[in-house]
Amino acid sequence: MAKGTFYLYFHRREDLLLEYGLRRLLRIREMLPDLIGRKTFRDALNAILDEVVRGKKWGREVTGRALLEMGTSWEGLPVEAPHKLIEPLVELAQARGEVRRDIPSDALALFVLRSILGALRDWGLGTDDRDRDTAINYALTLVFDAISARP
Repeated sequence: MAKGTFYLYFHRREDLLLEYGLRRLLRIREMLPDLIGRKTFRDALNAILDEVVRGKKWGREVTGRALLEMGTSWEGLPVEAPHKLIEPLVELAQARGEVRRDIPSDALALFVLRSILGALRDWGLGTDDRDRDTAINYALTLVFDAISARP
């Protein structure tokens, strides 16, 4: 594609990253009926990550740049409260007794989203030997330790 053609659609190179992030968010919305049918919140979250993150070919630099542009709550995207997309999954998990009920579902959903995106941002901007899936798995372990139902 010619440079001039690119700038007809995107004012800045970073706008392409924002468009990609928006499409990933819309994909999560499309997945919701299937996600609600998953056995556990962990299964649903892993399905989202499999579809939206895992197996994608973009590397560290693109990941770090995209998440800096989008923000860890997607505040750079033209959508309101994207954590609301996973809130029904959190509410279902609360009803099943999988996750804490003493914290509102919207706060848990925001925490989950920010934790995973923050881990991806940190991986993208980092220089250690860890791969992306390991960074995600560490974040998931910490997230589930924090939100798991208390006895």
